[in-house]
Amino acid sequence: MACFTAAYQGDMLPAGEVDEYRYVAPADRDLLAPAAQAALDMAAAHGLLS
Repeated sequence: MACFTAAYQGDMLPAGEVDEYRYVAPADRDLLAPAAQAALDMAAAHGLLS
């Protein structure tokens, strides 16, 4: 899995193979696949979540 950060302006819209997007917090961890859980944990550990 590759994770990226970026400043984004505009509306986020799902397209292609993405059916929906959702902002998740560490409390929503159980909604995620194992790789996404690891990415969320890493983002939280590095202070990247607000």
